[in-house]
Amino acid sequence: MATQLTNEVETSETIATDPQPSRNGLGIGIGAVAVGVLTIMAVYNELFVDALVLLAILATVAVFATRTGSRWLYWTLAVLMTVFLGFNLVYSVSDLSHPESPGPFVPTAVINTAGVITIGFAAMSALGRPVPARKVWMGAGALLGVAALASLAAAASVDNDVAQPGDVDVVAEDVKYPELVALTPESNGLFLINHDNYRHNFVIDGQVEPVELPANTSVRIAIDLPEPGTYRFYCSVPGHAGMEGQLVIE
Repeated sequence: MATQLTNEVETSETIATDPQPSRNGLGIGIGAVAVGVLTIMAVYNELFVDALVLLAILATVAVFATRTGSRWLYWTLAVLMTVFLGFNLVYSVSDLSHPESPGPFVPTAVINTAGVITIGFAAMSALGRPVPARKVWMGAGALLGVAALASLAAAASVDNDVAQPGDVDVVAEDVKYPELVALTPESNGLFLINHDNYRHNFVIDGQVEPVELPANTSVRIAIDLPEPGTYRFYCSVPGHAGMEGQLVIE
């Protein structure tokens, strides 16, 4: 009888401290982050080698941590994921603050949500504390679904401006603006056209506050510069360095 009670107590202690649910959530988390990164690369049509290398390191550490149960590896995984999210924080804040451009908004939301949860799972595994992975991921999935629908609704609510006679087109495409835009006395304004699946903005150096240009939209702005001359214009969105040109006012 005493032996039976002892076995029951030992079994209960094992279940209470078994971090297996947390471990099972790690694979889902890293997989979701990887899907988000790949989607971002598809949206921008660009290969982010540094992100892929770090993801490969994260996946390797997660595999060995799960197989060995090493607390140090779990802590290492938590730290590496924190570094990954921190490295991309500026870009994440920029994308998440503009849900009207779903292309970068949705995968960025997935990356950060999955990344934070993965950090939590890794920490709980290191501490030997189980977390119900299924419930956590179901809640996260529901939250991301709502965010995606809200982003699509925001995008649908954006109205495209209509060009007026005398407007000069300025096209944003592949993270590039035209190198030179000329305005004559007959020009009434600029008609900004974004052909990319992600947002830009338009700034005339020292003259015009940033004009938001959501993905696949067009915006008209009137030009009232003090005097003829050459003015620099550019996009100030993080990661869009070099997207600039010269505006010549005759």
